[in-house]
Amino acid sequence: MARTCATRSITARLRCGVGVFGVGILAAALPLSIPAAEATAETPGCAIASTTTLMSWSAPGRDWVENIGYDRQGNLWVTHLFTGNVERYSPSGELTATVWIPFPAGIRQGPDGLLYINYGDAPTSPIPGWGFSGVVRLDPAAESPSPELFAVGASMSNGSAFDSAGNLYITDTLAGITRIRPDGVIDRAWSDRARLFGANGLSIIGDTLYVSATMSLGGKLWRMSVADPGLRSIVTQLNPDQMPALPDGLEAAPDGMLYAATALGRLVQVNPTTGATCDAYHGEPLTSVTVGPDGRLVLGTELGNVLRLNPEL
Repeated sequence: MARTCATRSITARLRCGVGVFGVGILAAALPLSIPAAEATAETPGCAIASTTTLMSWSAPGRDWVENIGYDRQGNLWVTHLFTGNVERYSPSGELTATVWIPFPAGIRQGPDGLLYINYGDAPTSPIPGWGFSGVVRLDPAAESPSPELFAVGASMSNGSAFDSAGNLYITDTLAGITRIRPDGVIDRAWSDRARLFGANGLSIIGDTLYVSATMSLGGKLWRMSVADPGLRSIVTQLNPDQMPALPDGLEAAPDGMLYAATALGRLVQVNPTTGATCDAYHGEPLTSVTVGPDGRLVLGTELGNVLRLNPEL
């Protein structure tokens, strides 16, 4: 006879709750078939790229890829929001490790070589010993990686990025941007000045933070000063003054451009200086974007696929 969630261990109950929560989120994301509106100012010469599927999943939605990243060995790391699985794939595509973390999200390698993973990216009950949300870290080169707690105190951590001083910034969907010092202590004074509801994707170029606001009208991308997050302005809107564009992950690429993944199935190239935009991909609803070891962009999708953009012909 099947057991109920109430009769299971805390780990099993958390996993059991994932399925229910996942169905609700997937249903909320169904307006993904709405056509995307034109962005602010088109950049000449931008072309829609084809893709190669690096990873595909058998259960669309359940295997939702929340975030992706690479370690220094060229391994691809994938966080699955609803199953809690964080997976490592070798450069040849072989699955080499799986770590379970509750509601995992942003995943980035730190300057110390460790991998930092946000957890608790969901409105859920506290996780025993870990609070509602925060950051764990692990050794990406270990044969069987084991996460250790790094920082606690967020409410719904999502995207992440490091600055040149080794500070970790995470987007807290319910609060804004949180800065965590290299010793794992949250800089509350700084973070209190970086309030931004719906903050999601995050990237850093020089001394400037770039942030996507998922539910903002028009799909706003913001810039904030690392020195003073109160100094901020709007870079661009992906759907100016219209229906939400639902921007999600955000990444700065070697070409100096920002790339915003959207739940409407657009990858939008953004000039961080002028705000000019153009679409680089149309297709599956996107959650995340990162730069692969070969410099090409890699995308995570809500269906559970990982795609690599092909070079232009």
